[in-house]
Amino acid sequence: MTNPMAPELTEDNATRYSANPEFCKYAYLSWSPTSYSLSWGEMSFDGPHMVIEDGASFYGCALEEFFTTHKPVLGSENMWYKNAEVLAKQVDIDTDIVTMVDGRVEARSTIPAGEWIIRNPKGEQYCISSENLAKRYIKS
Repeated sequence: MTNPMAPELTEDNATRYSANPEFCKYAYLSWSPTSYSLSWGEMSFDGPHMVIEDGASFYGCALEEFFTTHKPVLGSENMWYKNAEVLAKQVDIDTDIVTMVDGRVEARSTIPAGEWIIRNPKGEQYCISSENLAKRYIKS
């Protein structure tokens, strides 16, 4: 990682967004250690985690983080929606980010200029494209 590191997002340097309740994800529990190679970086889990398929991508999420920020869609098996507010900031230069969950590295990625950093309520920070931000979140 050779670019500047992503700043920690706060109320002072980022904008608050609410999750779009109409954006639903297919998600299920995986017990196996897994690594994901994604267009924006690498992600790995040593054991149980949620696997998420949202139509455009296939990735993982730590169990506590997932169940803190998601609710099931009633009447739909394995469908979930995010019910949390996040902080978001657009980067103006390529920026490196290391996503930490419970003291361990979950992902390493480079955020291209013009894309976004998201911070979940428990502090997990990750990258998201402008297109996905527009689909998944509403400015609060």
